[in-house]
Amino acid sequence: MLRLDPPVGQVSRYRVKIQLWFRGRMPQADTSLPTFVHITHITQTVGSVEGDVRVITAVIDSSRMDFPGAGGMGQLGQLAGDMLRGQTTTTRVDARGRVLSVEVAPSPNLPPMLAGPMGDATRGLGRRGEVSLPTRRVRVGES
Repeated sequence: MLRLDPPVGQVSRYRVKIQLWFRGRMPQADTSLPTFVHITHITQTVGSVEGDVRVITAVIDSSRMDFPGAGGMGQLGQLAGDMLRGQTTTTRVDARGRVLSVEVAPSPNLPPMLAGPMGDATRGLGRRGEVSLPTRRVRVGES
């Protein structure tokens, strides 16, 4: 049977790029460009194994936001991205890839008045890499 079994101490690095095209109030100089781009670099570490549960920690190493279709944000985009640097998400995942819990510790760079709302808004991001493996045996060629 398929099982999720990364070793303790395994470190993975990811680059996540989100591009959005909005229509509406936001003025867009060039509609061929995305309205919003967010690039995040994340380091993920398998911290421990408790039975068939893995505790995985993901830390945002760097983040950048831009609005290229609206003329860009320049330095402001980097400052907005820096507010997320250091945010830590701890996810407990079972051997089938089911997410059991997610805890988000806001970035230390985040202003206190934004820490609560940002933590709430990013809580679901821990499910981004969720994989659910089947509970029954799968034969070669089955899908």
